Amino acid sequence: MPETHRLCDKSAELSSLIKRVAAARRFVVITGAGISVNCGIPDFRSSQGIFQQIQKAHGDLISSGRDLFDASVVFRSSETANIFYHWMTHLRHQCAKAQPGATHQFIRTLADRGLLLRSYTQNIDGLERKAGLNVWDPYMKKGNDEYVPWQAAQSIPLHGSMDHLVCQLCSSSYAFSECPAEDGDAARSAGDACPDCFERSETRRALGRRQLPAGKLRPTVVLYEEPHPHCEDIGRIISHDARTLGSRQPRSESTGRVAPTNVVLIFGTTLKVPGCRQLVKQMAMAAPASTVTVLVNNEPVCGKSWDGIIDYQVIGNVEDWCARVERIWNAQTKITRWAKTRKHTVDDGFEGSVKKGSSEPAPAGKRRKPAAPVDVPAEGPIEVLVETAAEAPVAVANTTPKEEKSNDDQMDSFIDIITVEDDIKSMAKSVQRAGKSTKAASRLCDEPLARRSMRIAQKQSLEDTNNSASSQNTSITTAPICT
Repeated sequence: MPETHRLCDKSAELSSLIKRVAAARRFVVITGAGISVNCGIPDFRSSQGIFQQIQKAHGDLISSGRDLFDASVVFRSSETANIFYHWMTHLRHQCAKAQPGATHQFIRTLADRGLLLRSYTQNIDGLERKAGLNVWDPYMKKGNDEYVPWQAAQSIPLHGSMDHLVCQLCSSSYAFSECPAEDGDAARSAGDACPDCFERSETRRALGRRQLPAGKLRPTVVLYEEPHPHCEDIGRIISHDARTLGSRQPRSESTGRVAPTNVVLIFGTTLKVPGCRQLVKQMAMAAPASTVTVLVNNEPVCGKSWDGIIDYQVIGNVEDWCARVERIWNAQTKITRWAKTRKHTVDDGFEGSVKKGSSEPAPAGKRRKPAAPVDVPAEGPIEVLVETAAEAPVAVANTTPKEEKSNDDQMDSFIDIITVEDDIKSMAKSVQRAGKSTKAASRLCDEPLARRSMRIAQKQSLEDTNNSASSQNTSITTAPICT
């Protein structure tokens, strides 16, 4: 039986699983109706689902709400067929008003990061297209601007969609729209007569021939107990993705072992549909041992029959799960940006240093040139002249106000060096915590050592000059200044 966790429990095992998923590099996502409930579209099997709603409204005509989606039952009579058309039109209105939820945006984020191998959905609401994913549509013709070949498709609808209507006699397809389209197509709903069938019938009548019956339009959704019209195409896509998922994985640089880079995520489905069950098994069996298969649903789904296929079962809200994974991604992005910014600042110079002769800080990224070292005589004492002990300023030989200003700048530069040194050490520790190598962190600390050693030498020379001046100042003399 798969290992089961509740999303509300803050266990170390669940946190480790979420971090492992966040670190993966290839995802296959399989979704069900549970991810669209928060978008305003009811699911099918819950107590408030579509099956229960149909049962309450038409219990005298059908024994179960599921029968309305059973091809062997719904078209037996015109009454049940009309109920089917009515509910399909009502569901189409709900899908048109709904907007993508947090789970749809999570899948879009996977695609934007280049991590999504494919998303398979059992839903017919079309919210994946609204979220910005490239959706494979077999009814879209190649000349259309929205045509997406299956190789470039990010989302595959397993059970069709509510975007098109198809004739049950001639298989002609039309857009499912309650309002006229911009290209001039008329508004069409489920249950309308097929325009192509009607045109052929009218042509025969004008020629004096027998009229043919016109077929009715139905949504391009796959019902129970009917063959899938595009099963071969979808089977080809699944086989391709299974081979890609089971391909050789890159090895970890640190350990040399294959890294866990594949994740199969199953969101918001009870896995009751046989086709979806087969898809999950095929993906899990084709994937290598490093692949993690996780099912997230509001209620328990997996039993012993899923042992060895699904690794983890997480009971909780799918959107909460996605939010926790995205928080890890956001934290990693902030740390990476911070480390790159700090490294760029260290490489280019000292940020926030003060320009010489100005109280305004220099622009970040520009290095201030160090002050020139003071020339100190190699031999001979420095004589000082004081007119009286109470008055007359002390004049130091070989020293001008301009040079004193340069000495002050030197001291400020040394203080800046010490401050930046502390910042570099703190940054190196943060880079190590962010997952960088110890070698890279050491390089960040050692890069400015040459510059610091040069300036520290200048500071030592400055200290020797000041100490000599102080020692001579203690013995006051009235001798003239040496020339």
